Amino acid sequence: MATDPGAGVPGGEAGWWPVHTLAAGFVSAMCALLLLFRLGDSLLWDVDECRNARCTAEMLDRGDLVVPTFNGELRTHKPILLYWLTMSSVGVFGQTEFAMRLPSALCGLGTVCCVWFVARMLFSTAVAWLSALMLSSALLFVMASRAATPDAPLIFCQTLGLTFFVRAFLPYFRRGVAFTGGGGASESPRPGSWLLMYLALGLAMLAKGPVGLVLPLIICGGWLLACRLLLVAAASRDGGHRGGLVRLLTSCFPLAFLQSALQLRPFRGILLALLVAAPWYILVGMRTDGAWLRGFFLEHNLSRAVSTMEGHSGSALLFYPLALCVGFFPWSVFLGPALLQMVREIRMGSDRSRGLLFGLCWIGCPMLAFSIAATKLPSYITPGYPGIVLIVASYLDRVLRGEVSLGVRWQQAAFGTAAVVCWLLVPGLLVAVQLFLPGGQLLSLIPVPLALTSAYVLMQLRTPQAASAIRWWGISAAVFTLALFSLGVPAASQRRPLLTLLQAEESGDTKPRFAAWGTPRASWIYYADQQFTAFTPETAEAATEFLLNEPNARLLVAGSQLEQLRQTLPIAVQVRKTEMDFPDSIDDTLCVVQASSAVAAAGGSTRTPVVVRGVGVSR
Repeated sequence: MATDPGAGVPGGEAGWWPVHTLAAGFVSAMCALLLLFRLGDSLLWDVDECRNARCTAEMLDRGDLVVPTFNGELRTHKPILLYWLTMSSVGVFGQTEFAMRLPSALCGLGTVCCVWFVARMLFSTAVAWLSALMLSSALLFVMASRAATPDAPLIFCQTLGLTFFVRAFLPYFRRGVAFTGGGGASESPRPGSWLLMYLALGLAMLAKGPVGLVLPLIICGGWLLACRLLLVAAASRDGGHRGGLVRLLTSCFPLAFLQSALQLRPFRGILLALLVAAPWYILVGMRTDGAWLRGFFLEHNLSRAVSTMEGHSGSALLFYPLALCVGFFPWSVFLGPALLQMVREIRMGSDRSRGLLFGLCWIGCPMLAFSIAATKLPSYITPGYPGIVLIVASYLDRVLRGEVSLGVRWQQAAFGTAAVVCWLLVPGLLVAVQLFLPGGQLLSLIPVPLALTSAYVLMQLRTPQAASAIRWWGISAAVFTLALFSLGVPAASQRRPLLTLLQAEESGDTKPRFAAWGTPRASWIYYADQQFTAFTPETAEAATEFLLNEPNARLLVAGSQLEQLRQTLPIAVQVRKTEMDFPDSIDDTLCVVQASSAVAAAGGSTRTPVVVRGVGVSR
């Protein structure tokens, strides 16, 4: 491959990271810290974490391994794998935030290991270690791996399946190896790896449904198809034929598509995946008379694809590129030059071209598929992050080896962008801290080390110290993400009054019986550890009976709805009012309401003032 003699970084002959025991140990320790350090030091967050945790608790209480419920009602949002994992964790560590999040963290570490193996098989050991550090410090991936949600198990199972695919089809990743004809690499893939691939994808179906199987098959089939078409295009170009593109589209595409599809052995493979996933789907359908299957497949799969749900919409063209730039930060500053370098290498047929093309399919197929769907969330493309990691890691390795075909200005633009973004984050975080975390102004300084390191790299890019400077930048990027999740998130959680308020209500021998005015938040249900009845103005009479007749009865209500409750209930109440219930609203509060002592003593016939923080308020 021809390179620009002035494009490489001085002092980078040894690659991005000197591959020895010390470096390997450092990257391994950093990955573990990023995904495990202070994992249980913050409360579970609304909405998904608390819903999933409460579902786990209810299944454990019932001794039920099949039917997921939340607040006593059938929960059809996600399949069973996450609940099985968290039930196992809770059985070992107890019902704590750490136990609820540990399965996701372990799945995140497993994904990092898989990406390490894929990068080592396709590129080099240096690229493998860089890929591990890069993935474990990408913002959205770390968020998924530190949350009690199905995203991390899905990502791990899909990545595991694609790792076995690379292993099974490894000869095809070599430059110039044909995909048709007899003998050699064109023979069947390795049967053991092929078998394990579909078993892993069967587990992915238990994590999040059909997407766990369909999306990896699209990625694999798309890569096989793209490789075939590129070979035909290269042969047409070398033969001096014109109209090669027309020939590709009209004559070669249908046959190449069929060959690529059949090479995956889809019929036997899908049957194998179903042997893993189908027993639970059949059992939960029988136990719920089909209600779970209808809710999951029709509402949470089909409806999300064809219509916008819960307000999650966005531009078909811009939503996921912007989401990738944010979720893959700080490494997203290299997306532009990395993708351009990838295109050049694929066009020139370099030794890494097929590996890079696989990375492109890995991130491109999810982005394209979910851009078409009506409901959009940034987390939908997180299973594709390993693909973009391979592309960016290969680019940075090329840069520091002096083998990149792009000029040094591209690196200057990338590190300059990192410096600017980090400096802009400082005032942004300062404003957020003043609104949500008074007294935590030091948290706004988290981006400063990365900003300073970015500026230092800019000054060193044309010097012999450039390679060392960029290595320090990689360390700073990981430390930035670590500080954000190990310092910022726990500090934000400490501002949540929910647990303290609920514990204050439990003083005495009788455990309070909670209900909600309006829709109960998932965190109320989980931390109160009981099922909630939801009252509204239409059921005010029932709410009154609840406060008067239930022993130690309490109503939880958002401060924004407190006035509505006061005007609706026919009795006087006492209110314990807290500070804001972060992060719902900087103006909202969380209130616990009970019948006033005089009303309770008189059986509901006495009207007394409403007490808010001990101050009488006339009604």
